Amino acid sequence: MTENTFKVKPCSRSDLRKLANLIRKQLKITSPWFPIVEMLDIVTRIIDPFNYCIDEDSEFPENVHAFWDPQEHTMYIRETVYNNACDGKGRDRMTIAHEFGHVLLHTNQYPVLERNLARKNIRPFESSEWQAKTFAAELLLPASQISDTDTAEELADKFGVSVEAAEIQLNVMKKERRKTMQKK
Repeated sequence: MTENTFKVKPCSRSDLRKLANLIRKQLKITSPWFPIVEMLDIVTRIIDPFNYCIDEDSEFPENVHAFWDPQEHTMYIRETVYNNACDGKGRDRMTIAHEFGHVLLHTNQYPVLERNLARKNIRPFESSEWQAKTFAAELLLPASQISDTDTAEELADKFGVSVEAAEIQLNVMKKERRKTMQKK
């Protein structure tokens, strides 16, 4: 993995899945659709300090949709991303879930954060970006609610994510299930 990321304490997909499932369980969310926008207000009451700020698009660099600032304990969200997430747009819902992953997983990791300036290969489970992406997928598309007969389009509609995100998570689930079957 060579993307610009931080090296963080290792965390497996299984651990990220457990965390996502625990959040759903604690919040008593049984429906497929996870209320990620509403979660922002819940988190401000649960995690202290935590804030979020919706800023005008012009305040963000061109390819930045949202980001978590651990020093300010604030998630900054582009106004169009927030509005689109409120309207149920999958890509934008995933963006907020991704940043929420950084909040939960990387807030107190100052001593172990290591910027990948030399572009060294970082194993996925040690990548801050991989962990946040995987957490977001597990939170919005829980494995327990996905079957091999589902299509990406069905999952995108059911969970409120993009077809691309649904395809990725569906492929992960199928691969895991094949491995499990091969072990039997």
